[in-house]
Amino acid sequence: MLETSVRGWAVQLNQPFTIYVGALYGAGDPSIGNGVIVPHGYYKIVINNQTKQIAGWVFPHTKPYVNLGNDLTVFRTPIAEIEKIAKVDYKFPKGAIELQPGQEWPVDFGALTNAKRAKCGKSD
Repeated sequence: MLETSVRGWAVQLNQPFTIYVGALYGAGDPSIGNGVIVPHGYYKIVINNQTKQIAGWVFPHTKPYVNLGNDLTVFRTPIAEIEKIAKVDYKFPKGAIELQPGQEWPVDFGALTNAKRAKCGKSD
């Protein structure tokens, strides 16, 4: 859902975005194969390069096909918290403004779907 939203924001707002994505590791995370550690979660930080607005999300690592729902506000996480748990210090544009949950950029999913179908030459 977030990937579709980001695509919609970039296309419908006609503005450039930068996205930081990473895995979250911690004590108790399982390992597979030759000791490869499986992260317990993932994060995504989205930056609107034009407006300098930023927003962050943290998602649990779930088994395939687990539906986490469509309400992205459930997963919104303050950027400072993401940096702390990920042990990463990101640099953001000077004057960056962190959006509050629910204040993300608008997206019209119906229009996005129709534009994609038109580009692919498909109809209903």
